[in-house]
Amino acid sequence: MIYEIVKVPAKILRRQCKRITAADGMDLLALWHDMSETMQEAHGVGLAAPQIDKGIRFLVAHDVETGETHPFVNPEIVAVSEEEEVLSEGCLSIPGLRGDISRHLGIIMRFQDLEFRQHEAEFQGFFARVLQHEVDHLNGILISDRAINGMHEDTDEDDEEQEDGAGQI
Repeated sequence: MIYEIVKVPAKILRRQCKRITAADGMDLLALWHDMSETMQEAHGVGLAAPQIDKGIRFLVAHDVETGETHPFVNPEIVAVSEEEEVLSEGCLSIPGLRGDISRHLGIIMRFQDLEFRQHEAEFQGFFARVLQHEVDHLNGILISDRAINGMHEDTDEDDEEQEDGAGQI
């Protein structure tokens, strides 16, 4: 099932999302598949639940290096590298605009898998950037809040600057 992607100024994009538990009885496997399909259809590399009008702490992210799309339940960034990099980012919820965003080159994230087993892992490079962008969504933060020089119109030149020409985050 392909969801419609929520766009600004929808209020859900500014809300803190709630943690989910097994007791909530959600079919996370189906949600993972549906969100992955939605993200791919939109040419994205990440999608957070509020972007499909669900106020829960769930996201999917595509690792362009491995070609795999991963689900993350209740993700939380617990440590970041000191080194940061500024790159142009777009967002499926803010079509047609981009912003120069500074992100940490490496992160350590604590999260659960689809069976609510706890994990902690280190992520680097572009995939770490995607995860930071999506966790921001779960906290009600948009790229327009982080844009160093404000937002600008999306151009083909911006896509060439983005690593591997990957889609919108």
